[in-house]
Amino acid sequence: MSLDLALSKNKKSIQTMLKKKIKSIQINWLLRIALTVFFSVIFFNTSCAEKKDVPLEPSISDEKSELIVNHAPSFSQEFRGKKLNVAVYEEAPFAFQSKETGVYKGICVDIWESIAHKNGITFTYTPVTKEEGLKGLSEKKYDLLLGGIPNFVQPDTMAFEFTTPFYISGVGLALAQKSLFKIVSSYFYSLTALKVFFSVALFIIIQGATIWFFEHKKNKDFKNSTLKGIGNGVWWSINVVSLSDIGDIVTKTLGGRIMATIWLFAALIIVNIFIGSLSSEFTVGKISSEIYNVKDIEDLNILCLDDSLSQKFLEENSISCKKITSIKDGLKAISEDKANALIYSEPLLRYMMKENPEKGVKFVPAGILSEYYSFMLPPNSPLLHWLNQRILELIKQQEIKKIVKKYLGSDYRCT
Repeated sequence: MSLDLALSKNKKSIQTMLKKKIKSIQINWLLRIALTVFFSVIFFNTSCAEKKDVPLEPSISDEKSELIVNHAPSFSQEFRGKKLNVAVYEEAPFAFQSKETGVYKGICVDIWESIAHKNGITFTYTPVTKEEGLKGLSEKKYDLLLGGIPNFVQPDTMAFEFTTPFYISGVGLALAQKSLFKIVSSYFYSLTALKVFFSVALFIIIQGATIWFFEHKKNKDFKNSTLKGIGNGVWWSINVVSLSDIGDIVTKTLGGRIMATIWLFAALIIVNIFIGSLSSEFTVGKISSEIYNVKDIEDLNILCLDDSLSQKFLEENSISCKKITSIKDGLKAISEDKANALIYSEPLLRYMMKENPEKGVKFVPAGILSEYYSFMLPPNSPLLHWLNQRILELIKQQEIKKIVKKYLGSDYRCT
């Protein structure tokens, strides 16, 4: 009995100890969970409180938000909250006022406004001449200059900076657009063709007479009569010039064979001159889709605007041109067959042809001169680096390509 009683007491003692141990473990886990929840609540509230200190625009787009977060630090503090004074040199298609609304538009204007609106920049436009704009930049009167001014070497009297070029082009040509039949027929009625035909005819007669002179004493084909002998000589000459079979008429004297050899080589030259003269009508830009070098325009009857970059370029390459006072007059002259080409800055000429189309005139790009277009800033402008980054973004996103096509036409190919 005493043993059973002792065992029973020990069993109860063990059960009591186990219950206490389990309760102690439960209390520890409850304490751990409570502490975890407590600290999580404190951390969450702290994070929310920190986030409340950051002002957010509820209506801002994701793209604009990304620009502000990523790029706002690089935007100079000098210009924050300031209304920029933007000078505008008017020249279509880069910057000009709409006739209907009076609002500025153009390639430069659209690119600048795209950057400004995305970044919350306020500005005012000030119309200027080219000289006023450049002088104002040098004196830091303007924060930016927009307009179709290609990059150039700065004169010593001025100081300004160019951004990364957003558009690269060259010169273009307006050419008479004719059918193949019209090109050939107009050639045969031209003074050039008349000169060629006269030269060939004179060559044939001289060649026939020369052969007759050496052959008429010993060659039966040239013996009978002077007229018939010269006629046979001319017939022989025509066959030689046309590079066909000379038939039964052959030279038999040494002098005749020497002259025949000389005339044979001369005939090859004459034929090539004729073919070259005819083919030049197809290669001066009337049928070709692009001009690749200066030699392609040497034979053109070119019109150029007085005191333009195109005129100076032609003069440097010893190519003459007829000066005109306006692009519109030049396009009309080509349409009326008074000239066959007009050379001018590609974007300006392309835009003019798009807005004022002339029947029978087409545009042909010429990769013989490059011009770079940029924004212009005062010297040491804090905007320069920031603006360069925005321009590169638009180039990467193909936005500038879309803007250029809007003004120069759907057939425009970015350079």
